[in-house]
Amino acid sequence: MTLRSAERSKALIRNRLGRWWIALGTVAILAACTKLNLGGSGSGPVPTPTASPTTGPTPSNCGTPSPNASTVLVAMGNLIGPTTAPTYGTINGYAIVEFGTFPLQATLIDHWVNPAGNVVPITSGNVVQFANIDASGNHSAVGFKGEAFPATPYSFPKAAASPTGTTVSATSLWSTGRIAPQTGSQQCYSQTFTLKPGTYYFGDLDNYNLSNFRDVLIVATPQAQGRE
Repeated sequence: MTLRSAERSKALIRNRLGRWWIALGTVAILAACTKLNLGGSGSGPVPTPTASPTTGPTPSNCGTPSPNASTVLVAMGNLIGPTTAPTYGTINGYAIVEFGTFPLQATLIDHWVNPAGNVVPITSGNVVQFANIDASGNHSAVGFKGEAFPATPYSFPKAAASPTGTTVSATSLWSTGRIAPQTGSQQCYSQTFTLKPGTYYFGDLDNYNLSNFRDVLIVATPQAQGRE
């Protein structure tokens, strides 16, 4: 195990303990959000969404986990707090799922844990899927055109309220649509997106203008080496 892998393992343990104390101090349902239930179907009754400050109410989606072994799973929710990423500024609400858990602070979406248990860069050989880890409230990931976060307030295209596209792009719209909150302990999932090398900016349809709910996906070339 490399030094960075060891530090990452220690951080995950600290985050598990931190979430345990949060669960004790708030409500028991938060404990279910510390570890994703990856084995369920993702099906179940879909809550009726509330009115949106952007485009109004639309049906929520509750997809199932992808069976693709190269899937990068991204958790999205209010449990994941903001942080500052060098070059990109504030990111908030999104984090990579590693070993079934997610951190309490946002992470750049630039790596994943492969089936061998190694932390390696995301490449065009991967697909990306998003999961809503909150117990209430819809979340989404909507791609922005260009090479920067747009200024706020930003008006999202109406089409972004529904699942749009299956390829992450900086030139055309892609969106998960609004993903419903978990049902019981089972998270709801987006469609999967194929990838090409590049840097992609995205944000939450309903919360981008309210809380900098946004992140950056970085896709390396397939020849990129794993982290040391």
